[in-house]
Amino acid sequence: GYLRDQDNKNQIIFRPIMAGLIVAALMGLAQTITGLGLPDNLLNFRKDQLGYAVIGFQPDLHAFAGHMLLGAVGLWGYFYSGISRFEKKIVVLVITLSWLGLIISKSRALLLFGLFVIFVWFLWHLWKEKRKLLMPVAALSVVVFGLFIFSIVHFSDSLSGIPILSWLGDLANQFKSRDLSSWSLFSGMFGARFEIWEGAIRMWSQFPLMGIGQGNFYRLSDIASFSRSNFLILNHGENAHNYFLQTLTETGVIGGIIFIAVFVAPFLVIKDKRKSIVATVALLSLMLGNIFSHSFLVRENFLLASIVFGLLWASCQNLNDSETLNERVSLYPTNNAPFLSKTLPFLLLLVLITGAVEVYKSFGKHPFDRGYYCYLNHTLSNDGWTSGEYLIDMPLGSEKLEAVIDFSNNGLVDFKRPPELAVDLINSNVLFPVIIQKSFDQNSRKLFLELSLEGGQKIVERNIKAKLKMYDCFTPRNLGGGLDSRRLGGVIETSQVW
Repeated sequence: GYLRDQDNKNQIIFRPIMAGLIVAALMGLAQTITGLGLPDNLLNFRKDQLGYAVIGFQPDLHAFAGHMLLGAVGLWGYFYSGISRFEKKIVVLVITLSWLGLIISKSRALLLFGLFVIFVWFLWHLWKEKRKLLMPVAALSVVVFGLFIFSIVHFSDSLSGIPILSWLGDLANQFKSRDLSSWSLFSGMFGARFEIWEGAIRMWSQFPLMGIGQGNFYRLSDIASFSRSNFLILNHGENAHNYFLQTLTETGVIGGIIFIAVFVAPFLVIKDKRKSIVATVALLSLMLGNIFSHSFLVRENFLLASIVFGLLWASCQNLNDSETLNERVSLYPTNNAPFLSKTLPFLLLLVLITGAVEVYKSFGKHPFDRGYYCYLNHTLSNDGWTSGEYLIDMPLGSEKLEAVIDFSNNGLVDFKRPPELAVDLINSNVLFPVIIQKSFDQNSRKLFLELSLEGGQKIVERNIKAKLKMYDCFTPRNLGGGLDSRRLGGVIETSQVW
């Protein structure tokens, strides 16, 4: 309400934003030189001729780069909003600092996205102002870009000492040296993004209407049989590195439609679309930082987007005293209005019913069945119980593991089905192909496990462990078993390695 009544609403919002961008960019410049404020795991990450990778006041470099995109791209709408000549100079300064921050962040994808958007805007500007130059400039750009890519690929081994070009040369070397027919190797060149997205789509396909639940992506992506992504499994879960895809996976089609409708609604209301340009450009620049990463998961960036979105609504709602918002929307009738008015309630009812059915069926459906993530540690308790996860050493020269796990006192395992158990052979986070044989004795309620390497191979590396994950954990206290609050899986009765 406050912004709607202000004639200088753009200045009220963007002047503090520019001040914040200046401070963040200067912090980034100091950080790239000194490493000030960087955690230990980032001190050697992408350190090159430009210095350290930068996170500024953010938790990671992609979030910092997402913030810098607001200045590098998002301020151009404000630049052309009719501000004074002096303030335009300030805006240019902030844009310059933001581009420097974007470069030193070492977020390569977001830097390319920013450059691409600026190039598209340049072509659009030519089309509007000097249309005769559009085709020659576009053709010249294609030629220059082609020669640039050819040079990067051809001279990739000679670029290691040149800022910015060095990582392009490294990427070119990966393209030349890796088997591009391997999906995992190809995806790995892009931070496993494509593999993660493929896993996200698999997860979404199981609950397409309502999704897997807000905030559940990180936790549920660790389940091998659900995401089926080696990267997500080996990293014990991750975010989708695409905020919009993650939102779709977590909230489903219904949540996605609501998400889109919220952003589209202001444009159905505004009469003069030019009033929305400043906020729209800024909002789109922030969204750029969420295509190959997820900067909106950092609350400060999401709050910035919310503020800009508030400005967008304030720009759209310059209603006359006698005009209501409903009347404004009615200014845009369509020929299909009678048809929509009759069918829309039925469509909404159908969506609600099918969504409710999906939620009802999700109870007990994988991965919302009992036992997942029940493990707490890798050690046995004094009475031999696992907490759901247990590691068994596989020494050099060994080729087989046999174990007997007693579930007779497990409060969840019954006689109708065997307990759920997954077995992996790992070295740190590297999985090895194995052959697993399991059998369950219903009478004794014991599970007999045998694990061996494929092809009859033997262990030839140190620190190899067999990881047992039992999903039928229970807490005795919850079943009336006294005050014992441990989460228990099964008792390792015997285990033998040879």
